[in-house]
Amino acid sequence: MALLAEQRMDRILEELSHQESVSVAYLSRVIGVSEATVRRDLTELAQRGKLNKVHGGALPVKETFFSEEPTMEVKRQLHTPEKKRIAQYAAGLIRDDDVVFLDAGSTVMHMADYIRAPRATFVTNSIECLQRLPRLGLRTYVLGGVLKPGTLAIIGGVVTGLILLVFVNKKSSCNPYIVVLQCDDHESEQRARRYLETQTHRCAVKSKSARHGAVELNLDIRLKDDNTDFVNMLSEMEGVQSAVLVSYNGDYMG
Repeated sequence: MALLAEQRMDRILEELSHQESVSVAYLSRVIGVSEATVRRDLTELAQRGKLNKVHGGALPVKETFFSEEPTMEVKRQLHTPEKKRIAQYAAGLIRDDDVVFLDAGSTVMHMADYIRAPRATFVTNSIECLQRLPRLGLRTYVLGGVLKPGTLAIIGGVVTGLILLVFVNKKSSCNPYIVVLQCDDHESEQRARRYLETQTHRCAVKSKSARHGAVELNLDIRLKDDNTDFVNMLSEMEGVQSAVLVSYNGDYMG
């Protein structure tokens, strides 16, 4: 039997009393009504002050809400273990010669503890990042604009323009290249690939062809720097017939 509106709303509040949050999809399933009906009920309950309606669901009224953006000091006290895990993962994605923009978020502040790419370039609109990153020996550019109170973030149209300028002028060593490698057999192929992986920022096989006594690979790579001597070393390795380095636009059609 279909529940009346008040019965549905009582059921929503009951579910919320046992959980830290409830989603629209969950309530739709347990109450047996459409998600549109649940959203209308949540809106009504929020207007009565019974819950806090958020995107995709609801929170109890005991949850703290901020009518204005909290200061950085307040943000540092919120969800610190989770922020540290996110920061560690994100910092692990940074490689030498990357250009990375770091904003003024409180999660970003933890990234400095985990960055292991001393040759990466950092661009920031955060005063706190500017204070921390250079002390770690990291190349850091700060953007111009207006300093926002509380969050210590530099904002404004100038910021956007400078971000675009830095990324457009990113080092050419990050451009895509193809290495065409011809080897005698599987063993020489593996040796060459292992060596290539140590000499490049990224190395991925795009195509491979093999016949008796010959293996040809096309590998998509990103250079660590402007030094291409590794191609000479590749060509001199035992079992490698030839190694060719080719620049391309990133759209591999082979």
